[in-house]
Amino acid sequence: MPSLNQIFFGPPGTGKTYATVEATLQILDQSFLAKNAGNRSALKARFDELLAAGDVRFVTFHQSFSYEDFVEGLRATTDEQGQIRYEVVSGVFKSLCESIASELSGKYRAFKVGDRYGTGYKVTRATPDVVEIEKPQGKHLPIGMSLLNTLASYVDAGTFTIEELGNGRWDKKVPGSILDPFLVNGYKNFLPSMVEHM
Repeated sequence: MPSLNQIFFGPPGTGKTYATVEATLQILDQSFLAKNAGNRSALKARFDELLAAGDVRFVTFHQSFSYEDFVEGLRATTDEQGQIRYEVVSGVFKSLCESIASELSGKYRAFKVGDRYGTGYKVTRATPDVVEIEKPQGKHLPIGMSLLNTLASYVDAGTFTIEELGNGRWDKKVPGSILDPFLVNGYKNFLPSMVEHM
């Protein structure tokens, strides 16, 4: 995967905006980029979809672009009586971070107490940090949402499939992963169905 931190710079008309489309798809939708590598209109359409969905924010930094524009700042507004009020308004970067954080923290809501995965594995608790599973023998196992989110992000990006997660071949697709293959493969009888549910 390419570096997530990229800066495109140069004088006007040198292809910064043009390069942004492919760089974005290389990060967010590699499989689509691979299938449509020669089709610029399809790539641009997919980029526009991601932009409309809020997954991408396009920002041009210029001399007057300030901290208040990027992170957070005060904005003057007037109320119905014409009085000036100052409101704290999130900038581009902060609003993107907030939307991603709320999306990720809400994924645990996909799991409900009583849901069953695999053969006899039942959800007994679901929080933003952990989903607790009751195994068929009655023992409880906490599964971190960070683990589930990481696996789901690999599947969403097309890095590996649910089937590869289930048969233990997923780790060959992500050799630099911080995930422990023994842990993930040890629970392949229910983890793939949980990730698919997300």
